Amino acid sequence: MEEVVGWCVAGVTDLFRIQCTLNLHGYNSILQRYAIPSGLRLVGLSFVFNRTMTQHTSRLCKGYLTKESDGVLHQMTWSPQSTDLNPIEVVWDELDHRGKEKQPTSAQHLWELFKTVRKSFLVKLVERMPRLCKAVIKAKGGYFEESKIYFNLFDTLVTR
Repeated sequence: MEEVVGWCVAGVTDLFRIQCTLNLHGYNSILQRYAIPSGLRLVGLSFVFNRTMTQHTSRLCKGYLTKESDGVLHQMTWSPQSTDLNPIEVVWDELDHRGKEKQPTSAQHLWELFKTVRKSFLVKLVERMPRLCKAVIKAKGGYFEESKIYFNLFDTLVTR
């Protein structure tokens, strides 16, 4: 089982639990039933972060996004050779660390840990993206000191 959630400065999207292997039809269904409606509810017109995974780039999903983008959505072009800048990786790393301390016994217990993440932490992750992108561009896609970009993220990570 896998939980899928997204966020932006405006809030957190609806949660959807995947209980099987995610294929292009499942991903397209998540886009239509959860991701797009949640995003529109949170921020109105916005960008779709379209990754280069097979499910994300299938003709089915591209067709749906193209149809929906007519006056509603804007799609970002993302280089297939790009660095993974997905901010959820920072959250998963911290939850992995906390999970080792708390020893969760179920997916539900792990989800309860995720719920302790503060909105202010998620906002800081979003706000650091322009600096992170500039660092990637300056390094021409190569190595850079990502730790210098985090600016006290972990001071606001979890509720106490």
